Amino acid sequence: DDYTGPCDVECSKVGCDGPGPDHCSDCLHFYYKAKNNTRICVSDCPTGHYLADKKRCKKCFP
Repeated sequence: DDYTGPCDVECSKVGCDGPGPDHCSDCLHFYYKAKNNTRICVSDCPTGHYLADKKRCKKCFP
């Protein structure tokens, strides 16, 4: 079944397949990849990450 509920505020107008920031088809601002390789949309790169290219946040290396 296709998801028809509301998308997370971080999803772009492209849509989503679920309610969370990890269900966006495309991100409005930025995204980073979680440990399980899930793309999570965020308004800013989280602490310990930097803006790498386009909308992708990459983890900083110590």
